[in-house]
Amino acid sequence: MRGKIEGVETAWAAALRELREEAALTPVEFYQLDTVDIFYLHGDDTLWHCPGFCAVVGRDAEPILNEEHDAVRWVARKDIDAEFLWPGERVQLAELCREVLDNGKAKPYLRIKFT
Repeated sequence: MRGKIEGVETAWAAALRELREEAALTPVEFYQLDTVDIFYLHGDDTLWHCPGFCAVVGRDAEPILNEEHDAVRWVARKDIDAEFLWPGERVQLAELCREVLDNGKAKPYLRIKFT
């Protein structure tokens, strides 16, 4: 899910809003990732810096997609490298698995408290 910040919104608040708008999900825990995905678009000669976030939802949470999406799927951890095209996404997902899902040393410092 890639969204854009609106107005004076923070990046993490935009991520929570996009999650609600695009999938009707509210996390029970929310984390920032330390790595930032940086990529260049030659078409308009722009350089993008995209922070990553991890939203942990309940096991019974069911995404309800808005009109921007037509499908949802879960990807097993062992399939991440094969299923994700962009290197930056794979790097962020490796950090997510290591630090958040596997309770890495940085996990408490990456948590964002929200309400």
